[in-house]
Amino acid sequence: MIHENKDEFIKALGSASKKKGFLLPLIEKDYYLTLILSRVYELSENLVFKGGTCINKVYYVYYRLSEDLDFSMILPQYEATRGQRRKCIQPVKDKIEKFIEQFGMRLDDAGNPGRNESKQYVYYFVYQSALREVETKIKFEIGLRFNPFDTIKKRPVQHAFLHPFTGDPLFDGGQIKYPSGNRSAQRELYDIILEELDSRVGIDTREARSIIKQSYENLTEEVPEDIGKIIERREEAPTKEPKEKVV
Repeated sequence: MIHENKDEFIKALGSASKKKGFLLPLIEKDYYLTLILSRVYELSENLVFKGGTCINKVYYVYYRLSEDLDFSMILPQYEATRGQRRKCIQPVKDKIEKFIEQFGMRLDDAGNPGRNESKQYVYYFVYQSALREVETKIKFEIGLRFNPFDTIKKRPVQHAFLHPFTGDPLFDGGQIKYPSGNRSAQRELYDIILEELDSRVGIDTREARSIIKQSYENLTEEVPEDIGKIIERREEAPTKEPKEKVV
């Protein structure tokens, strides 16, 4: 793992920070978030990724960098009993400490992670920053309130940690399950891109805004290719100073 070589790790962080325009501590946290996602299936095949970090990692927006990882658990029925929820979460509870140790991180002992009659479990993962003498936490939350409404699909986890010469990923981000028909997530993606376009200096965004608006109106389960093209254009457009935006 690249973080095991501190000098090379800091270089990789610097390269990603320069490319994406985020401060180094946020890029470092994004690296650890990506590592966790790359093997989260080891905890359970029934974990479904959701939330703002999902938008970033599934659709590769890289507009906001999140502080946490949010999942739903696929349950045996829509409203599972407390006993069924406990049975679903038990493999995660059994594996989670060793799971996080493989990344050079540790599980924060913050008491019982179960909340709301076993409908929610919250863990905190801790890593030592390579940039400064501090420990940083990542929140890892699993909801067991009800089954996801949307169709569950699987997609590669995207990240910005690339080889400086070849452009190849420095590590495999793996694949993650996500709710592909989540309208609220798609709406958030639409708003994120429009906000980013509005922040641009010296470029005409009218055509881009029109394409995105039309694309959003036609959204079904997948983000249209046109939106992907807009995101690619955003990478090449002039940016403001590095921003510290957190979900």
